[in-house]
Amino acid sequence: TTQKVTKIDKHQFKGDDDSKPTDDSGTEKTDINKMSSDELRTTDHKTTDQQLTFTKAEAKAQAKQKGEKGVGLGTPESRAGEAAVHYAMRELTSGGKSIDDVSKVLMGLAKDKDKVLNKKWAKAAVNTAKWINEVYGNDIKEVVWDTPEGRKLIGVEGHGTSSDMFIQTKDGKNIG
Repeated sequence: TTQKVTKIDKHQFKGDDDSKPTDDSGTEKTDINKMSSDELRTTDHKTTDQQLTFTKAEAKAQAKQKGEKGVGLGTPESRAGEAAVHYAMRELTSGGKSIDDVSKVLMGLAKDKDKVLNKKWAKAAVNTAKWINEVYGNDIKEVVWDTPEGRKLIGVEGHGTSSDMFIQTKDGKNIG
């Protein structure tokens, strides 16, 4: 049999553009180059939590917005799933929660028919977080999503990968 070769669009990671992201109202956000590490982290986490808890109506409204949204290129469901892993890792590494605690929160969100997070993505997020925690657990310094602020915080702008979130270990290694 012959293998099928898939051509990859060299611009497939265009969502990694760090230029002039806007907030939900379309207003240009603060220049990330002038933000402190704490401001970058807070903004990344706030953006992630917003996508995690988005309603279907909010996701529909966001899809109609013009310009860079700083939230990735996937579907609202996939972004909520990515955000769920991010949330889970933050709670496991610095929130003092157990995987069972995290699972209850995520499955609770997934049961809400108005939310975009569904059970399939919630279960996948819990399994992924469980694995990341087993492998890297106490060695995790930062957890960031693939937002302009998250990328800036750990120095992975223009990473050119399909990574949806990153962890940075205490020795400074970035893992996507």
